[in-house]
Amino acid sequence: VRQLEIELHEMQTKYARLLLESQESKLKSEKP
Repeated sequence: VRQLEIELHEMQTKYARLLLESQESKLKSEKP
């Protein structure tokens, strides 16, 4: 069970990082 929790936490961290990067790239592309 512990291993599953760790993997789930890592997935959430990666997903959050991807969201942040995509948002930043959108902001950069909007600004000239």
